[in-house]
Amino acid sequence: MTLFRHMTALSIATLIAMAGLGCTEKSGGVHQIEASDLRTTTKGHPPVDVAMTSAKRFGFTKSSSTTPVAPAAPAFEWITPESWQILAPQPMRDLNFAAGDPPMTECYVSIMGSSGGGVAANVNRWRQQMGLAPESEETIDALPAINVLGFRGVLVELEGTYSGMRGDQQAEDSKLLAVFVPAGDSALTIKMIGPADQVNSERENFATFARSLKVRTAEAPTQTAATRETSGSTEHVSIGGLDFEVPSDWKRGGERPMRLATYALGATDEAECYISPLSGSGGGEEMNLNRWLNQMGHAPMSASALAALPKLNILGQSVSLLETGGTYTSMRGETKENYALAGVFITLEDTSYSIKLIGPQQDVAANRATFIAFCESLHVHH
Repeated sequence: MTLFRHMTALSIATLIAMAGLGCTEKSGGVHQIEASDLRTTTKGHPPVDVAMTSAKRFGFTKSSSTTPVAPAAPAFEWITPESWQILAPQPMRDLNFAAGDPPMTECYVSIMGSSGGGVAANVNRWRQQMGLAPESEETIDALPAINVLGFRGVLVELEGTYSGMRGDQQAEDSKLLAVFVPAGDSALTIKMIGPADQVNSERENFATFARSLKVRTAEAPTQTAATRETSGSTEHVSIGGLDFEVPSDWKRGGERPMRLATYALGATDEAECYISPLSGSGGGEEMNLNRWLNQMGHAPMSASALAALPKLNILGQSVSLLETGGTYTSMRGETKENYALAGVFITLEDTSYSIKLIGPQQDVAANRATFIAFCESLHVHH
């Protein structure tokens, strides 16, 4: 299977220390997962709506036992099979993927600014989610090891009925593959959860992905340098293979995870507009627009309601313009009242882009026309 490398500025300050401490592996070596280890099952799994958000699919919620840490350089580099779809990050998911055909399996990486309770506590928490009894620390200590970021991680494989983090899901014939990586006062987890047959078929890919994680050096560029040319009330920008026109009063922000470009605007620069590139379909327009509605505290729209939204022509595609207001909940769980959001999602042949304007309602309303002009100015750089 062809593999590709994908890089993004998704690291935290604690990993700078982690990168320099990875020489303390215990005896026993790294468990090698061979193709002959793969297992399959012929029992079917109930169909899943692939347009569902992650939270609806498995009931994932933000854990109260860990504290998210602000992203900082350096960045991650990793290897995934081309069939995996990269998804937008969610609370407590610094990297997020969908796998399988149809994509009913999820794989994600969570970085914790604390020890996360340790290996035994996490393994037994996962066992509880799968409807299994806890194991002793001696048994957990004997689990196979896997090297991740230079650290000795513990590899866990569980099959059963997955009940989700809230305990309100009942997904029978599920499988969980997970790695817990302790690193001093920090920890990292890599989890894959889905129908057992799909997870078994992705087992070797999961191990390859886990072992491939690297912390890129701070000297390496995290995005393509932008070129700018100001003319009148707009500024022409070329970055990441795209050209577009930016209002001269929008202020260019610093590099951010999963963003090609970020701009601050509005009376106090609290509002922001940004472009996020995604690999492949990125989940598609319907899933992403409904995810944004959920961030604003609203129920999802039906396919017919989404089809009735006003359309913009962006990068040669007719796309829906979503505009809504309410209480915004950020990906780190922070809430902002009296906010508004305008956004579009564009799917090309092998790449997708989300473009969002989010901020206080008065700032979003005042910049509505310039946001639309900004979106429609995008074209592929030649």
